[in-house]
Amino acid sequence: MEKEVLLTKKIYWRGSHLHFTTDLGKPWVSPLGKLPKSTIQYLHDFGWKKVDENTNEIPIFSFMTRKCGDFSLQSPCPTIRQFPIKITDLLDDKIQLFVNMKKFDFEYCLPQTFIDFKSFDIFYTEEKQDNKRFFVKHKWGVKGKSVYPLRNFEEIKKHFKEGQHIIQKEVIPYLINERKFVVRVHVLVLCDPFEIYVHQNCIVLSHGEKYDENNDKKDIHVSSAGKNLPIPFLLNTLKILYDKTFPQIKKIAYESISIIQSSLISIENTKLFHLFGYDFIVDKNEKVILLEINSYPALGNGTMNKVPKQIFEEMLIDFVNLAVLPVTDNKEKQIGRFVKTEKD
Repeated sequence: MEKEVLLTKKIYWRGSHLHFTTDLGKPWVSPLGKLPKSTIQYLHDFGWKKVDENTNEIPIFSFMTRKCGDFSLQSPCPTIRQFPIKITDLLDDKIQLFVNMKKFDFEYCLPQTFIDFKSFDIFYTEEKQDNKRFFVKHKWGVKGKSVYPLRNFEEIKKHFKEGQHIIQKEVIPYLINERKFVVRVHVLVLCDPFEIYVHQNCIVLSHGEKYDENNDKKDIHVSSAGKNLPIPFLLNTLKILYDKTFPQIKKIAYESISIIQSSLISIENTKLFHLFGYDFIVDKNEKVILLEINSYPALGNGTMNKVPKQIFEEMLIDFVNLAVLPVTDNKEKQIGRFVKTEKD
C-alpha cells in the first residue's frame, strides 16, 4: 500500500529516497544536494530538519543536481524548485543558445560562431583566416572538456561534427597578470513574478599559463585546464574594470534569460527558480563576451574548488533570503549583493 503524501514541509534527507522518484525515473536524492553545509545550517536556523529517507512528507524546497533535479508538473513536488531541464537546455546547449540569441538579435555578445561547417568553410576562405585560432566546442561540454583550440583547417574539420559541435573564433583577450581569464557570474531567475537578479560577486578564474598568441596549448586558452591555476578572486577588486564590465554583464544576463521567458508557465502553488552560472571573457577593448551558460554550476566544488568558500557562502545566503524565506516564512525579500536587472 502506498504511503499517503502529506503537505510540503521544511525537511530534507541525505541519501536516496526509498520510494520517491523524479521525472527522470531516478531515486529522489537529497533535496538540498547542491547546497553546502553552511547554507543548510542557515536553513536549520529557520526550522528545517533532517528526516529519514522513507518519509512520506514532501520538502517545501529543493535545490538538486542536474542528474536528478527534474520534476513533472504533477504533484507531489516541492513548492520551491528549479526550472524543468527542457527549459534550461535552451541555454545550456551551446547550439540552441546561439540559434536563439541570433533569433532575437542578441548574438553581438557572443564570439563569432558557426554551427555548420559549410558556413565556416566560406568564412575561412573568403576572410583569409589561415593560422587564425578557433575553438571547437561540444554543445554539452563542461569543465573545459571537449574544447579544442585549433588553427589548422583540416584539424578543425576533423574535430567538428555537425549537430554536436560549434566553432568559435578566438576573442583577443584582455589580460590580467599576462593571463587570459573567465568571469563566473551567478544569475538568479524567479517566477511569479518574473525577475532576474545578477550577483555582484563576479569570480575571476585565471588560466593556468601566461598568454602566448603563438602557442595553442590548452592550459593557456581553457580556464579549467592545467594543474597550477591561480587562486580565484572577485572582479570588484579591480574597480575600474568592474565598473566597465558589470553593466554589460547585467544587460547580457537580461537578454539571454528573456529567451526562455515565454517557455515558462505559471503553476499554481509553485515558485520556480533557477540559479545559472554564466561564463564571460573580456576582450582587449573591455567588451564582455558570453562564452556559455551553466544550468547546474558548481558551487564551491569541482571546477570551483579553489574559490574561497566565503564567496559562495555569501551568495547562497543571499539566494535563500531572496528566493526561499519570502515564500516559506513570509519574510520581506532581502537581495543582499544581488542586483535586479531589467530591460534598458
